[in-house]
Amino acid sequence: MQKWALIFLLMANMLWAKSLWMESNERGLFSDHKAGKIGDIVTVVIVEEAKASNMNSSKRDKNLEVTTEASGALDFLPKIGGKGESKFKRGGAVTRAGSLQAKVTAQVISVLPNGNLRIEGERKVKIDNEEETIYVSGIARPEDIQAQNVIMSTYLAEAKIEYKGAVSLSSKEKPNVGVRVLQKLIGWVF
Repeated sequence: MQKWALIFLLMANMLWAKSLWMESNERGLFSDHKAGKIGDIVTVVIVEEAKASNMNSSKRDKNLEVTTEASGALDFLPKIGGKGESKFKRGGAVTRAGSLQAKVTAQVISVLPNGNLRIEGERKVKIDNEEETIYVSGIARPEDIQAQNVIMSTYLAEAKIEYKGAVSLSSKEKPNVGVRVLQKLIGWVF
């Protein structure tokens, strides 16, 4: 009887035992916990810097000289002479520089056939009635994602990084009405 009870217990244990292979949503104790499937979270460290410059110059010179001398019967008239000069010189230089450093948490929205991850995320911050939004999206290679699920923005393919901020000036920072009207008139005339 003990023999049959032992066989029954072993068979019952096998029915409730878990598989040797992990279920699709389980991770092993020693496995890497990096992002790899839809819905996983990745922190993007944005470190972007851009510089551009453009220089223009123009130069125009004009000289005009008219001289007339009276001779013969018109000696009593003074000599007529003229001299003209027109110079135009213009130069301009435009230099733009931008820098953005931030951290945005993004989510894996799709896994491409080659295993790369399409990520997208947005962060909104509101300070003193000024709202700033940072948006990031791109394609990340799983091997570029660090162990803490962090990736640098410079490793994103097809990266799209947008920074939007609305600045509202307080009454102390706004010019008075007269100055604003004058600025509009000058801007309209010129």
